[in-house]
Amino acid sequence: MKKHKILYLDHGSKTIGGGQINTLSLLVSLNKDIFEPVILTSLENKFTIAARKAGIKVDVIPLPKELTSIGRYSVKYDPYHLFLYTLHSLKFLLALRKYIIEKKVDLLHPCDNLMRVFSGLIAKVMNKPIVCPIMDDFELSITSRILRYIFLNTMDYILPVSEKSASFFRGKDKYNHKILVTHTGIDLEQYTDEVISSGEKERQTLYGDKYVVGIVGRLIPLKGHRELFKALNTLKHELSTCFVCLVVGDGPDLMSLKALAVKLSIEKDVVFMGFQHDIPKIMSTMNIVVVPSHEEASSRVVLEAAALKIPTIGTRVGGIPEMISENKTGLLVEQGDISALARAMKELTDESIRQEMGGAGYERVNTYFSNSVITKKIEDIYLKAIHNKN
Repeated sequence: MKKHKILYLDHGSKTIGGGQINTLSLLVSLNKDIFEPVILTSLENKFTIAARKAGIKVDVIPLPKELTSIGRYSVKYDPYHLFLYTLHSLKFLLALRKYIIEKKVDLLHPCDNLMRVFSGLIAKVMNKPIVCPIMDDFELSITSRILRYIFLNTMDYILPVSEKSASFFRGKDKYNHKILVTHTGIDLEQYTDEVISSGEKERQTLYGDKYVVGIVGRLIPLKGHRELFKALNTLKHELSTCFVCLVVGDGPDLMSLKALAVKLSIEKDVVFMGFQHDIPKIMSTMNIVVVPSHEEASSRVVLEAAALKIPTIGTRVGGIPEMISENKTGLLVEQGDISALARAMKELTDESIRQEMGGAGYERVNTYFSNSVITKKIEDIYLKAIHNKN
């Protein structure tokens, strides 16, 4: 039986985050008897290293910084930059076309907006099937509207990770059949009772009776670390017990966040752990997980916490309310509301509430967010796209 070669395109310059972790999880779970996954990137990074360790083939086609450094909010529309974008884009498109022909690629799966634009255009020209996962929460900017137009007119299927993310693309009936919500999937085999029990013991050993608050994600403003630190400063004056905040992840805001911790006099209560490979092991030592994001199409962290029977506090933005069942598996607060965030963390110092919410979250993630269920759905979409093009 001929395997279908699926090409995953990632421009490679981003710090590894939830999107790359989701892609890696899919790559590992994919049925290798039917599909042959290959990653194409412009730069080697932690994502490609992890993929290679998992046995996934990785190829590199370099891209200039003029392209890899731009994002949705940093596109420059003056003639000089538009000329540079066009010139470098044409060179890459020619190289990509040659690669697809030589490697006999059956389907394209772009992983970021830059690659979605490039692969969408080349798929249209070459009549290749293409499936576009959407792990971003788009706002109504000029650039976002341009991207929406390109995606709707070049992609066979668009796979938003939440209903909130899907709403940006819905509207005209002729496109709605392309939009298939495909939630983030969790590999539940990594979140066993043994991991949970081991984490509880390690928490006692490392932190004793301290209230362990955790935040997992890239150190960038959109993830809300500053709001969390300010809420912790408020909490410090209201709690009779001590706490420790575990900050998991790296990114450009590291030094400014360390400075903020000093300014708020919580530097002894905050542990910057950097990027971690074994997230289940680290998260299992936490009492609660906080996701104070400014925007978030979906939150893998919420689901990982639920798989470990840990309640989550999240903001009412993007797809987070779809991940957290309010007052059942966790708590929701308005984005930027420091007082509400502090109150929510104080409420969850009650162990009985944490246990009840943790158990409910565990049942929810097992029912709706199993990686095996989500992967099978994506595989069926791949086969449908390939069959329709053939």
